[in-house]
Amino acid sequence: MVDAHQRMRMDQNVEYLNQLVDLLDAEKNRGKTLSRIARATREGRSHAHWELGWWEQPLDELSLHELKKVALSMEAFYRDLRNCLNHPIDVASLSLPNPMADLTAIDDPANVKEVQD
Repeated sequence: MVDAHQRMRMDQNVEYLNQLVDLLDAEKNRGKTLSRIARATREGRSHAHWELGWWEQPLDELSLHELKKVALSMEAFYRDLRNCLNHPIDVASLSLPNPMADLTAIDDPANVKEVQD
C-alpha cells in the first residue's frame, strides 16, 4: 500500500520535473532568440561610434545614409522584439502541479489510499 503510494508520488514528481525541463528548454530558445536580436543590434554599430550601439548614437551627428540605416535597424529590432514578446511563456497558466505543496500528506498513513496494481 505504501509502495504504491510512493510510486504514484514518484511518478507525479517525474511528470512535474519533465514539464519544468520542457519549460526550461523553451526559455533557452527564447534566450537564444534574444541573443540573436542583441547580436544583430551590435552589428549595426558604425566605426565612428564603435563603443555605442546604434540606438545610443547621437542622431544629430549622423549623415542621412546613417540615419536611414538606424531607422531600418530600429524597425527590424522592434519587429523582432515584438515577435519574441508575443510568444511569452506564462508559468502560472501552465497549471503545473507542485508535488512539494503538501509534504505532510506523504508521511500521513491516513492520507494513503490503497492502489490496485
